[in-house]
Amino acid sequence: MLVRTHADDPRLPVLLNALAGKSSYHALLAVEAARALGDEDRLRELAKHPSRRVRFRAAACLPLRVKDPQVFAADYAARPIGERRRLRRRIIDEGHHELAAALLAAPLPDRERAGLLIACDSEAVADHMPELGDLVPNLAALANRHPDALLAELRRRLEGAPADRRSAIWWWVAPAARHLARHRPRELALLLAGSEASQGLPPLFRGVAGTLLAAAPEEMARLLAATPDDWAQDGDALRNQVRRHFRELNREQRALILRAERDDDRRVAALLRGLPPGERALAFSDAYEGVELRDREWSEELLDALPRELRETEAARMAALPANQGRGDQLRLAACLALGDAITVAEPCLNSSDADERGAAWRAILASALRSRDPREVVVAFARIEALAGEQDPVRNAATSALAVASGRTLDLIPIERLKKLAGILTDARDTSSATFMNLQGALWRLLVHRAQQGEPVQEQVELLTRLPGSCAAPAVLAAGRVLGVGGKLLLPIPAAAAKTLAAGFSQTLRSEADRGEYDQVNCLAVLLGRDRHDLPEITGILRRAIRSHDPRTIDRAILVWLAPVRTRGERLAGLLKLDPSFATLGHVQADICRHRPDLATILYRKIPISGRLHDETPYIGVAPGPFDGWLPEQSRPYSQALARFVDDETQDRWQRLAAVEVLGRLPWLAPDALEPDSTETVIREAQLTAAFRSPAVEWSLTDFLTVLDTDLASAAMLAATRVVDELPPAETTKALMVVATDQWRKVNVRKQAVRQVARLHRPEAAEMLVDLAMDITVHRDVRLAATAGLIELLDDEWAWEALSEAAAGGREAARVLAGIDPGRMSARHRARFGEILAKTSPEPELVEALPKWVFWTPKITGRIVELLSSEEIPVRQAAVRALSGAGSGLRWGMLLVAVAGIAAAAADEPDDSMEELPNQRLLEDVVAALLPDSPRVRMERRARLKELAAALAAFPHTAWQHWQVLLAATDWNDPLTDLTELAEVVADPLRAREILELTRQTLKELHEARLCGDFAVATEELLARGDAVTGAIALALLGHAGDEVGWDDAWRARLRTARSHPVPAVAAWAREIHVGSWTT
Repeated sequence: MLVRTHADDPRLPVLLNALAGKSSYHALLAVEAARALGDEDRLRELAKHPSRRVRFRAAACLPLRVKDPQVFAADYAARPIGERRRLRRRIIDEGHHELAAALLAAPLPDRERAGLLIACDSEAVADHMPELGDLVPNLAALANRHPDALLAELRRRLEGAPADRRSAIWWWVAPAARHLARHRPRELALLLAGSEASQGLPPLFRGVAGTLLAAAPEEMARLLAATPDDWAQDGDALRNQVRRHFRELNREQRALILRAERDDDRRVAALLRGLPPGERALAFSDAYEGVELRDREWSEELLDALPRELRETEAARMAALPANQGRGDQLRLAACLALGDAITVAEPCLNSSDADERGAAWRAILASALRSRDPREVVVAFARIEALAGEQDPVRNAATSALAVASGRTLDLIPIERLKKLAGILTDARDTSSATFMNLQGALWRLLVHRAQQGEPVQEQVELLTRLPGSCAAPAVLAAGRVLGVGGKLLLPIPAAAAKTLAAGFSQTLRSEADRGEYDQVNCLAVLLGRDRHDLPEITGILRRAIRSHDPRTIDRAILVWLAPVRTRGERLAGLLKLDPSFATLGHVQADICRHRPDLATILYRKIPISGRLHDETPYIGVAPGPFDGWLPEQSRPYSQALARFVDDETQDRWQRLAAVEVLGRLPWLAPDALEPDSTETVIREAQLTAAFRSPAVEWSLTDFLTVLDTDLASAAMLAATRVVDELPPAETTKALMVVATDQWRKVNVRKQAVRQVARLHRPEAAEMLVDLAMDITVHRDVRLAATAGLIELLDDEWAWEALSEAAAGGREAARVLAGIDPGRMSARHRARFGEILAKTSPEPELVEALPKWVFWTPKITGRIVELLSSEEIPVRQAAVRALSGAGSGLRWGMLLVAVAGIAAAAADEPDDSMEELPNQRLLEDVVAALLPDSPRVRMERRARLKELAAALAAFPHTAWQHWQVLLAATDWNDPLTDLTELAEVVADPLRAREILELTRQTLKELHEARLCGDFAVATEELLARGDAVTGAIALALLGHAGDEVGWDDAWRARLRTARSHPVPAVAAWAREIHVGSWTT
């Protein structure tokens, strides 16, 4: 604004010229002035300034006008990596589609080309995504700009892909999931539902399930119902997502999701809480439609989520069950009954000699009243509260735990006199535990927040809280979130009027604690009220006292709270340092100085001691954490001089000196020689050099860089050289580094790093140089291997493939290098050819286990894995078995079946009377186990293949167990009779019926966990009717599984009665082992 105001002043150009010649900092000011004035001529002049930062900034301010994109692309490819990075950022930000398209055709690294896709138009993105999609560095940003192109590519990849391949595709697109869900929620939901109908919602998309459910409720409801029960880590997050949108679903959609969850009361309760109370009964009925519930027992959490009438009905039914006739169970269920019934059950126990029974009775009465939400019943129940005065603490604890079933709205129904009486009982008793206090404190906090948010007075609740010890302490406040079935956070923020009342109410308590030197409650209250309330006089007064304390921990915590308000932080920071300069030794104070008040930075390095309560009279130099972005030269340079002196002082702690060196590397302006590596300690000198390489204030030429490589710091220099190399001319730097790489007198580590930098520079001449190094047997092995790995960046050159092919036959070390290369490091067009090279590599276990990653691009990989199954080396053979398991659907099944048959035949030839191990039999067992997918849903997709595998095993009697496993895995559980009959016919020995029973039970358990359920009634009846041992065993497994699924209704009880009279005594005996008692969860 100032420059524009004086734009016509003839003295302004003179001033800008003077600024440009004074220092790099002043030249930057001249750049900003020229940008504001639109003075392109001056910007072009400043783009030639000796200072690199000035050049960069001036170039960034010049408009990017290009007449010929092809000429620009050729010039771009010859520029340093750092300059290309800055140009890419401008092309992306300014939307130069034509330049991005030209660069896609330039000889650039594939990863760099992929990074330019975001700047292209949608057609160019769609054209290049099949080739470069895996290399896009920021898929989320691409989804923001081109969601349709990304969805089209995702759709193309998913078309016809098997389950394991789809899983890899979802992993690829996962970083963009939230952005796709925001821009194209319905399209993404339909794509997920269409692709994963058999597998369920992929875990990586569970964080956006709510958005997708709102966009496509019908499809997502079916998908969520099919999602396997494997929510070990993200189950709660997924349920929360679904619950937020659950009320938006129609009845059928709700029923689909609830039926899938009905084995877990906690999950059903969480979903029901997402519905209005008036709709929960119907949803509950739909969830358990077709399930016999007469013996079913519900958890208290689920009962609490039900509407009152249904809850009381179900609790009464459960109380009538024979298994619940004990006094403890009756009292537990009475808490969910109507108040009159609860009193009938619990009142006789109020005078019991057992404290646990008395406590359970109190809890039943109070919880029943609170669950009713009826003001009259609440008054009736809490009218008894005086009787708690003579009770023991365990009884009072159980009684107050009933408050956890109530929200703030329900607690507001309790007369305040009753709450005061309860608080008085607890405070008057000598044995009241902190847990009992926390029950009441948590309830009072919920009540207070509710009333505050409703705009009602809270003075009485505050007075009650102040009567209880430690009401502002963290445990008491956290107890407010422990509501049964909710487990949420305390509702915040507290309105301003309530915050003032709360602070005023606790003022006397806080002052009393401050008199004792205790400040934990004021800290907790300040956090509870929020940053905007820290300036309340009741809080600031106590914090001032805490800051004047002599306890370092108290001071540290108080200052952290004191500086929390952003609006007044700078002013408060200055006041703190004026009060006691030694506060500058605290890390968070230093961070605030760096970020908000760099004008106070002199306190970090002044020569006058900052003596005070936290530091003695010795000089102090603070190693500040930063950031230093806004520091001026007059702040940064003196600080760098002080840090340099600190680093040179060998009496200081070495780790602190190293930290100071790291800070020097981040300062925007440095005094001359502040980072000169002149220490007598090697580790310090290496740190100084590393910091100098990374410092924005130090500029390096190629000559300076090569000079360092001729010193004893060459190893450290090469490890930290990336930033320097990125700013050097690539052609000259490549030649210089190749000289370093081929110099046999240099350290191997230096040469290896030089080779890697040459590969990064991606110059046309680099391929020939690296190939020569990789194929020269006189070169050190590590350097050759580094050159081989570097060729991955240069696969467009035919010489690179020649060297990689030779390395494939180079033995164990070369094989390990190739095994460490991931398909994601190269473009899709190179993967098939690289996989063929891996297929010819020496059979090292590490490489064999890496082969499955390439099987989708190179079919020959399957043949290689199968070939290695017959290796004489056990580690290689074991690695090949593991590779079979990892290859999944990418295997060539025909070749594999031949190999399995060969292994089975070899196992058949092994003598039965041998006292040695049977290697082929063990190998066959391992191979079959590796070919069986872990997921039943994946097995359903591969049924045809598994049938072929079963046919291959059928000819070998000694593979009976494996044959049964495969037949069960290949069973169509939607109509299992035919497949199970075939299995029964295969099992010729009735004495092995028990094995079939256990194997079928295990398979059905896996089906249950995968939410794959079918109608087994017809199959069970048909198999039982056959009357033999094997079909009877299979029928029993179906019977037990299906009976549990439907709660043992009369039809399934009748089938069980039939099984108990089976003609085979063993089957009848096994049928008697099946339990049909009360369903417990």
